[in-house]
Amino acid sequence: MNLQESIRRILREETEMLTNLIQLKRRTHLIDDAIQKVFQYSDISGGGFLYKLIHEVQVWIHNKYFVYSEIPDEKWEEIKEFIKDYINKKYKG
Repeated sequence: MNLQESIRRILREETEMLTNLIQLKRRTHLIDDAIQKVFQYSDISGGGFLYKLIHEVQVWIHNKYFVYSEIPDEKWEEIKEFIKDYINKKYKG
């Protein structure tokens, strides 16, 4: 694959909806943005705060970026696991 084909592929991926884990891994800022949106629009408090936050972020990401993707359940489970791990590593310490 030459450079021009690579650039076309990357630009196409950037303009399309997310369809796989690799695209989300390149855009972890979307997870950070979703956390801010969840805080803005949801009232998460009490026990299990981190679990609730992770779940709400997963739902937000799915509804915003993957809802129209025909992504198999096992692939969505991988994406959910990545989101959980990302939040735990970045915010839990």
